[in-house]
Amino acid sequence: MRPSLERIKQRKQLVGAEIGVQNGYNAMDMLEHLDLLKLYLIDPYTPFPNASNGKMPDPSEVNQAMCDKVFEEVKKKFEKYNDKIIWIRKYSWDASNDILDGELDFVYIDGDHRTEILKKDITLYLSKVKIGGLLAGHDFHFDYVRNGVNQMLSRYETQGDDWWFIRK
Repeated sequence: MRPSLERIKQRKQLVGAEIGVQNGYNAMDMLEHLDLLKLYLIDPYTPFPNASNGKMPDPSEVNQAMCDKVFEEVKKKFEKYNDKIIWIRKYSWDASNDILDGELDFVYIDGDHRTEILKKDITLYLSKVKIGGLLAGHDFHFDYVRNGVNQMLSRYETQGDDWWFIRK
């Protein structure tokens, strides 16, 4: 499990969100290892400029049909968790309107990694996290992720590729 999520592993009946589901590896890990009541899975499953992050083909090689196929495969893989999952197939900034302020125990950000989008995600989703909840993300080794986190949060922790912040 990702280091940031280890911080909440002992908590019960969590409500969380993952921004950037892609093939669902981290979401599956959360579903298998956290006591989840509800997990919002947020991903537009559309080609976008920084799709080339080592996990997907170059953006010029990605089309909507490929994204739709990945979404259907991931949805099928998660069928046994349908009672816990709420799929939101939108961009993160639009999906934030579907989640109440203070509803979430955690948000894990691993979507569009561009600095300005990450900053927008942090701004929009920090209010969605309960006091004492976790705002976290992945790919801290990328300069644009590190820059976005540094510009938005005065204090946070890191381990490996994870960064996280406990809302006070």
